Amino acid sequence: MSLDRNKNLVRRIMAALDAHDLAAVAAHCAPDAVFVGWGPAPLDVAGYTRALSAVLAAFGDARFPIEQLVAEGGAVVCRHHLVGTHDGPYQGIEPTGRRVVVPATATCQIEGGRIRGVRLNADCLGLMAQLGNRPMGPD
Repeated sequence: MSLDRNKNLVRRIMAALDAHDLAAVAAHCAPDAVFVGWGPAPLDVAGYTRALSAVLAAFGDARFPIEQLVAEGGAVVCRHHLVGTHDGPYQGIEPTGRRVVVPATATCQIEGGRIRGVRLNADCLGLMAQLGNRPMGPD
């Protein structure tokens, strides 16, 4: 698959995320795809969908604008961010009504026109701080 096709696949997935269409996101994934970075252990497609469902339920207007796509071989790196309003419970935090911006980078492994794996690096600590949940530590 060409680099442009791989980048277009990631664009379609991000557009499906913007539309909150998790079935379309999952349809672009291989059945045995592995997702790292959404929790302490790797997730399968079902676990990934559950994790995204929790985010979309907590940030009902969530969007995932792409900042940059870089492709090489079978990989596409997508620099993007989550933008949304915290209007539902999230990880034990009741809705705050705060608008958040969370930068993230997803490295997508693509094979045969489908996602085989994604490694997410997102500013989760920054998200918690934006929600008013400060980390423990020295002041």
